[in-house]
Amino acid sequence: MGSLSPSIVASVEHLNNTTYLHFATLALWVFEHLITMEMEVEYIWKSHWSVIKVLFIIVRYSTYGDIVLNVLVLLLLPQSASSCVAMTKAITWLLTVGMTLADLILTLRLSAILKKTKNMTIFLGIWYFSILIPTWVFTGFFVNSVSFDLQSLLQTNIFHVSCLPTGQRIELEAIPWACYWPTRQ
Repeated sequence: MGSLSPSIVASVEHLNNTTYLHFATLALWVFEHLITMEMEVEYIWKSHWSVIKVLFIIVRYSTYGDIVLNVLVLLLLPQSASSCVAMTKAITWLLTVGMTLADLILTLRLSAILKKTKNMTIFLGIWYFSILIPTWVFTGFFVNSVSFDLQSLLQTNIFHVSCLPTGQRIELEAIPWACYWPTRQ
């Protein structure tokens, strides 16, 4: 193996840690799904159809798409930088849509708990969209700034490099999650 730059070594180490984290998350997700299946059948599947039920099902099962794409990116060697970009965009947008819908469920539930008073509903709507709009805008900026250089990575003779970003605007990566932070406390 040729001499590797410290940034490539650090990036590959980061990719390995990310791979471990994704598989640990997958194991926890499957475990959680199995132990809550009985309650889900009782309280969701046997209930009447409603907006909340549809949103729950979308959020609950869209995770499969996110997990499948993550596993594909981690296990399959990419064919091109453009396939890495496409997969990264798909994963990022699936995650963003899932978070958006989960926050919508929480906002609707809070509105119901507060007895749907007009002022509180208006406040919650404004709050929701004040978080949503910047998150989607900066997510768009981020996914359009990610780049991959597979040729230089493949020349390193590393057994499995997967989709390792070689360029992105890091500050854009943090902004969408910072926008969501106030809703997660």
